[in-house]
Amino acid sequence: MRGTRSPDHLLLKGEHVPIIDRRLSTHILPTIHDNSSTELFISRRESIMPNPEAINLMVLSNDYAKIHAAAMLTAVAATYGKPIKIFVSMEALPAFHKDPAVSATVAQGSVARKIIETGGPASFLDLFRQGKELGDVTLYACSMVLDLYHWTLDDLVDIFDNTLGVAGFLAMVEGETTFTL
Repeated sequence: MRGTRSPDHLLLKGEHVPIIDRRLSTHILPTIHDNSSTELFISRRESIMPNPEAINLMVLSNDYAKIHAAAMLTAVAATYGKPIKIFVSMEALPAFHKDPAVSATVAQGSVARKIIETGGPASFLDLFRQGKELGDVTLYACSMVLDLYHWTLDDLVDIFDNTLGVAGFLAMVEGETTFTL
């Protein structure tokens, strides 16, 4: 059953739930499981104030250079204590697949080929992992792309914290600095 919203109530699974504190941003995030059932999750932002220190990245391109740049920015920003949220979607998501035949579809320029051939500097996966070890880094895989390919998080390398749709990501980072690569 779909959730709908009225000014003072939320219809959730057939029941009207009062919205108690309208100062909190309330977002409804539909999540489809096994293409058969939809669950609605209500997430409330802890604060309506955006974090001026936060850096948010939307990684959409299958260009190795752009994915690597996002990873370098993540690792460096994490060392400075910046909270970073990364949303990986569209053509970028296959680069994170465990199957080398899938992840090899990333477009590689001459510098990317040199990085891969020589094993250095660190790969984008290593840089994202370093960022997660050094600071407050959260990676989200796009639920739409996962659904399109019939993948789960288990099909991807183990750096993702969760899945999320673009609307949920944009709601989460509203008012904060966000870059698209």
